[in-house]
Amino acid sequence: MNLKLFSENLKPFSVGFDNFFQEVDSIIDQKKSYPPYNIIDNGDDTFEIQVAVAGFKKEQVDIVYKDNNLTIKGKQNKKEEKESRVYIHHGIGVRQFKRVFRVASGVEVDSASYEDGILSVRLSLSEDKKAKTIKID
Repeated sequence: MNLKLFSENLKPFSVGFDNFFQEVDSIIDQKKSYPPYNIIDNGDDTFEIQVAVAGFKKEQVDIVYKDNNLTIKGKQNKKEEKESRVYIHHGIGVRQFKRVFRVASGVEVDSASYEDGILSVRLSLSEDKKAKTIKID
């Protein structure tokens, strides 16, 4: 199904959702294969995004959270890398990447860690967005 045609047909019924359709289009257009990633629900309103960044040092990966967009970029100086090593076979893909995750409002980025080629970014639902039980007086 053509999403743009679908969204055009829904516009009369989707007041205030114009931005939603633009976001869906951008998600579909984003390259989905590199680098691979997992999104894990850890329970207790916490989540983890794991991105496979084999071949990158943690200093070569940048994480920026702004306007509900979590952007993870990996960059290497290929010229410097080629000069320092002689490869007989170079099969690990270490091309530069940029992956953007749209994060819902009320979700906070707590921390990040790098271990064994996996970058883990931990997120949690902010206190004001968690379900609360209201006592009746």
